[in-house]
Amino acid sequence: MLDILMPRRCIICGKRLIRGEEIICVMCDLNLPRLSEEDPHLIERYLGRADVERITAHLYYTPKSNMAEMVYSKYRNRYDVGRHLGRRMAEGILPKDFFEGIDCIVPMPLTRGRKQGRGFNQCEEMAKGVADILGLPVISNCLKRTEFRESQTKLNIIQRHENVRGCFSLNEKAKDSLRGKHVLLIDDVVTSGATTIECTNVLHTVPDVKVSILAFAIKKRL
Repeated sequence: MLDILMPRRCIICGKRLIRGEEIICVMCDLNLPRLSEEDPHLIERYLGRADVERITAHLYYTPKSNMAEMVYSKYRNRYDVGRHLGRRMAEGILPKDFFEGIDCIVPMPLTRGRKQGRGFNQCEEMAKGVADILGLPVISNCLKRTEFRESQTKLNIIQRHENVRGCFSLNEKAKDSLRGKHVLLIDDVVTSGATTIECTNVLHTVPDVKVSILAFAIKKRL
């Protein structure tokens, strides 16, 4: 009855979803650019910049592509999408033993103003979806974004790193809960890696912390 009154539609192509489909229709799902295996090039953007144990993603990211519609649903008040995508990427990566040794999940933070403007943090919703599959705690308040200068979209790699430098801090109250833990940092899209590098370095101010990164989508080459 609800599907008749308020039809659910694919967030990529807009076609009406049928029974058994959720968020994305089967045809769009089949055409998503998945990582078929662990890509050794993904870690390269972190070498010499941050100490990262492992990094992977569910999809390769191409700007202005159809799959980008899923990521940018965060700008259309679709808070429900993030949790679904989090479960989807965790289920896809689970057989690869990527999550071995992970103790807790930390989402990339937003400034208070941007979170209030959107009504939610998409990375936090994705982290909850991953937690649904892994049964691990999500620690949402340990990282804080203290400043947002400008969008990374039109900046080059050097400018992106400078744009986020010093924009994140650690909640001192969270130090004890992170000490000695292997943290899984969740981001929706990684391009240059600038924001995740900055957050990783902030997390490493806690003694004996290890950091791995899981993104829903990652740009294949810089």
